Amino acid sequence: MIDTGLDVLWVSLDGATSDSFADVRMGGELPAILDNLKRLFKMRKGGHFPKPEIGVAFVAMKRNITDLPKIIKMGHTFGAKYFSVSNVQPATPDMQDDRLYLRTMRDIAYLPSPMLPKLSLPKIDFNADTQAALTEAFNSGCNVTFAGNNWGGANDVCNFVESGTMSIAWTGDVSPCWPLMHTHVSYLHGKPRLSKKHIIGNVREQSLDEIWRNPEYVAYRERLHNFVFAPCTFCGGCDLSETNEEDCLGNTAFPVCGGCLWAQGIIQCP
Repeated sequence: MIDTGLDVLWVSLDGATSDSFADVRMGGELPAILDNLKRLFKMRKGGHFPKPEIGVAFVAMKRNITDLPKIIKMGHTFGAKYFSVSNVQPATPDMQDDRLYLRTMRDIAYLPSPMLPKLSLPKIDFNADTQAALTEAFNSGCNVTFAGNNWGGANDVCNFVESGTMSIAWTGDVSPCWPLMHTHVSYLHGKPRLSKKHIIGNVREQSLDEIWRNPEYVAYRERLHNFVFAPCTFCGGCDLSETNEEDCLGNTAFPVCGGCLWAQGIIQCP
């Protein structure tokens, strides 16, 4: 990896102890992973910008969220430069109980912002003196800005497309994003949701530029820019929300993205 010039290596660490890590990553051995990361850290060439840089991805759940501070400290021991935290996407009915975004799902606002009271907070220490008050403020039902930035973040935004990325499988198949690289089942509002994969080309047959400029893919990106999809993550009441094939707003061009938790900032990839 060093010799090939890899820019960033992301490693999934979802527990700070052998037991908590194995509880999430079945069969995983945390000590071996940490030893390998420390070895990579030492093997990299010297300089101000050694490559590859190391990133740590953490999937936050009720059962492991207390490990997050320990994961960050652990990352310092092998020179991690990036930390990316995501919520879990439930793959089974039981995993729904491990979510940390129940209120967040309810608070995804499809109301015009003028209808919500606005609360503007300055930069402020987050410590034992302020923690309780700030927690109440952030959950007050207001449209909260923190030092000029919206606390709730953006809704209905495909960061994959907006950042100009595509996802390439080992087969050469190209998808607009990681979630559409494979067909999978997750759970939304207590019901299974089947997301079918979407392939827009193959790098063995076309260049990335040709795939990017394909008229059908250009039209799909335009739909994502405008996000003209049903609000399934907010509603999720009808049978159409159980797949990504069509929605209740009359969108029949596959795929539809109204049930995508990535587009609501709930799940994120490095």
